[in-house]
Amino acid sequence: MRVARVCPYYYSKPENLDSGLKPYYFNLVKKLSTMGVKQDVFTLESDSGIKESVFITRKRSRFNYLLFGYDAYRRIKEAGRDYDIIHTHQANSFLLYFFKNKFKSKFVHTIHGSPVAYKKVPLKNFRGLKDMLYFYLFNKY
Repeated sequence: MRVARVCPYYYSKPENLDSGLKPYYFNLVKKLSTMGVKQDVFTLESDSGIKESVFITRKRSRFNYLLFGYDAYRRIKEAGRDYDIIHTHQANSFLLYFFKNKFKSKFVHTIHGSPVAYKKVPLKNFRGLKDMLYFYLFNKY
């Protein structure tokens, strides 16, 4: 089985696995690898030196973060590998779903973060997308 893991960052050095989703992504990849699952990680930021399975889309910034799904689509196509599953994390990979008909893979999305934020920003139509972009660009965290 081959899995494409699409996540905003992927760290593998112990000094960088401090909290939040960093250890989650690392432990998920590590455990599934011991079970024989081949995985490629598509990310904006990584400290991993493994060029064959960790693909960096572009340098992370606020605007690039929103284009992450499209960049992941391009990198997955460039990799030229057939994936059984494309596993996305975080809402910033939503653009990848516009291209899901171009893949034979099954899609799995794991939502991390506050369910309140997802309730406020429905992605059911173009207005929902516009509201999400506005919420992301003009609100302070």
